[in-house]
Amino acid sequence: MEKEKIKLTKDEEFEQNFKIGKVEEEQENEIRRLIEKYKEICAISSTKLGKTNVVKHKINTGDHEPIAQKQFRADKKRRTIIKEEVDKMLKDGIIKKSEGPWSSPVVIVTKKDGSARFCIDYRKINNITITDAHPLPRIDDVLEQFREAKWFSSIDLASGYWQIEMNEKDREKTAFTCHLGLFEFNVMPFGLKNAPPTFQRMMNEILKDWLDEFVVVYIDDIMIYSKTFEEHLEHIEKILKKLKEVNLMLKLSKCKWGERNIEFLGHVVGNDGLKPDPRKIDKIKNLPIPTTQKGVRSVLGLCGYYRKFVRGFSKIAKPLNELLKKGKQFEWTESQQKAFEELKEKLIQYPILSYPDYEKEFIL
Repeated sequence: MEKEKIKLTKDEEFEQNFKIGKVEEEQENEIRRLIEKYKEICAISSTKLGKTNVVKHKINTGDHEPIAQKQFRADKKRRTIIKEEVDKMLKDGIIKKSEGPWSSPVVIVTKKDGSARFCIDYRKINNITITDAHPLPRIDDVLEQFREAKWFSSIDLASGYWQIEMNEKDREKTAFTCHLGLFEFNVMPFGLKNAPPTFQRMMNEILKDWLDEFVVVYIDDIMIYSKTFEEHLEHIEKILKKLKEVNLMLKLSKCKWGERNIEFLGHVVGNDGLKPDPRKIDKIKNLPIPTTQKGVRSVLGLCGYYRKFVRGFSKIAKPLNELLKKGKQFEWTESQQKAFEELKEKLIQYPILSYPDYEKEFIL
């Protein structure tokens, strides 16, 4: 018999989700008091998300005719998953019933851990959507900002996309079809082509006064960095105050406060220098030998993300890149095997990098 779950009070949930680095007792108390001051924007399990007043997401399809796709077939297990997700989103006001001419099908994707994820196949509507060219930050540029910092806190916004409303006239374009009917989003759904630039533009506008001074943002990942603990408290408060002003909520369980070394964008940054996230290195360590071009591209994509940690990366990876040439027959030879093993070995034994010091000479 399954044990009945004990319902926690809001204070108990806050305590359970509050994560702080190894700090002195008084420092922990100061950070705790500060976060508690902004408890109303800290989303926990039962918290209903708000909607920001900064922007609404638009879908510019020009004068293209509406696209209406049929629903995909779903077995009993998938229909149950779809019903649970639709019921929850209706209850939370994320979606509503639709009567428009647009529709995209629901897809249930099985994740590597065996769990299922509710997705919508927006590929056809994305193909006719005019591109928003607003850039995302270059990750190397973001990581360089931390070279003099000693204190770090990361903020993860709660279901960030769902805190942005859809432009009213474009809501029908988000409609999805399933065995329960046709539904459209009141908020910006995952999977839309221009969702990342919409979110990045919004965050850049919200944090423009402090970007690259003590805060960086990559879509919905926010990092606050400071030279001293006293500065760090001031910086955290400025960011929390601004998030409150624009009605954005953070997911407390995903936030980390007062860290000296911290994970960010697939790296560990901080007092010890710059290194790859050990979880990603474990994934690289366990990569199987690729048997298709797609598999090779995946290996090069993952390893290439950390190319700055491998001296001579391009030379080592050349035999693997040869397999990606157009019209090239896939043939895994000894040279590819050697390149594959060397890349993995170099990354498993990665160096810890110092941050660049632009007052000194560089060797190219």
